[in-house]
Amino acid sequence: MEAHKGGESDRQRIKDLIALNGGIIDAEASDEGVKSGEVSIETKYLILGSEPKGEGKINAYSEVYEQARNYGVREMPVKEFVNYMGYRPEDRTVGLGKSARPTDFKPRLPEGVQRVMPSTRRKEGPRRTLGSDTTEP
Repeated sequence: MEAHKGGESDRQRIKDLIALNGGIIDAEASDEGVKSGEVSIETKYLILGSEPKGEGKINAYSEVYEQARNYGVREMPVKEFVNYMGYRPEDRTVGLGKSARPTDFKPRLPEGVQRVMPSTRRKEGPRRTLGSDTTEP
């Protein structure tokens, strides 16, 4: 898997993204070099992270890779997969603590609902539409 800014693996983020979109992980080669699951004819994508270093770790990666190639599974690098899924981390997170901005926490009305200020309502008299000088009965 690709390394994140802090050096840790993005494996769990990719798993979460797959699960959130209704996907199932058929097979995986872990960062430690352990293979779990099996690639099948139902497997749609092989998400390619960085190749593991070390002899024992490369075996699981190679096995999953070869199985996917035998089934004709589409190979996709992590970055391409994340873009394909429409994930935008900057759109989904806000800073907390000292880096928090009040504008990130503005209350939002449900779609189609318009805020009305109490002082703009008229209790008596004819109603007027915006931008019009005519009155309604």
